[in-house]
Amino acid sequence: MGARRNAGISEIRGVYTVFLDDDSFMNCGIVENLMAQMEELPDVDMALSSYRIFQYGKSKPDLDTDHLIMKQSLQDLPSRVVALDGNEDLLRLTDFSWTKLYRSTFIRRIKLRFSETAMKNDVYAHWQSLLGASRILLSNLVQCTKIASSPGERIRNISDHQLQLQAFAALRETCELVHASGRPGVEAVFWQFYRDLARWMLQVAPPASRPLLMCHHISFAGAMPPEIGCFDNGFSFRRWEIWEMKYIADDMLPADATGSSPHPSLEHWKLCLLEISRLKNLAVELRTDNDCLHTELDRG
Repeated sequence: MGARRNAGISEIRGVYTVFLDDDSFMNCGIVENLMAQMEELPDVDMALSSYRIFQYGKSKPDLDTDHLIMKQSLQDLPSRVVALDGNEDLLRLTDFSWTKLYRSTFIRRIKLRFSETAMKNDVYAHWQSLLGASRILLSNLVQCTKIASSPGERIRNISDHQLQLQAFAALRETCELVHASGRPGVEAVFWQFYRDLARWMLQVAPPASRPLLMCHHISFAGAMPPEIGCFDNGFSFRRWEIWEMKYIADDMLPADATGSSPHPSLEHWKLCLLEISRLKNLAVELRTDNDCLHTELDRG
């Protein structure tokens, strides 16, 4: 999908550009409305709108976290023009490409591209566009509706572990982009975004895939800069939240790895070491967070 979108970007000829998945449908009237608004706002590079999910024959609102972020950013207005500074939580919105309307000149200016991976190829473009936009038009209008048969069905239907792990390739290059921006506040938001995404990936992945996903998660989370999560960065993110993951204990370990077998296999030992590594990291971060809290209380 990402490779095809990148190929399509080179063929853009129109003034505005939208991207659409094969399981979503666009409200063309809303797109026209947003384009008309952008015509009156020449400093706006892109519009960011709401969406709906159609599942089991019923239309549902956007995801709770997305709804809350948009509501807070709109400040009870139907639309609002903002800069990213002061509205960094917009980066935590789900990385759907079809909630965005781009001015085509903006796409060419920032050299917008998607990761050429089977999983999460929208993540890089999501962060690249929001980081590169001078002004963003926020709107509560529903630009697109996603058709979903079951929660997480796409990741469940991909049985090849290597395809699932491509999500980390997309996240890695996005992390490099964010770090290169030199904006500590934005970097803190990236790790909040990653925390939520990692939890979702582990939740919807088949149990057999979770140990390998956890292995890559621990490796990726270990690259988090030491200054992220400090009390004085103005964000509520805590480093230990990266290591506090569900779906990684009993359902990851086969029954005979819990002690019923006198001779656990090498694979069982690897799983145990993986869990030990996670718990040790969690303990270190909790203690650091506790020390920081005591320091703040002493100052007060």
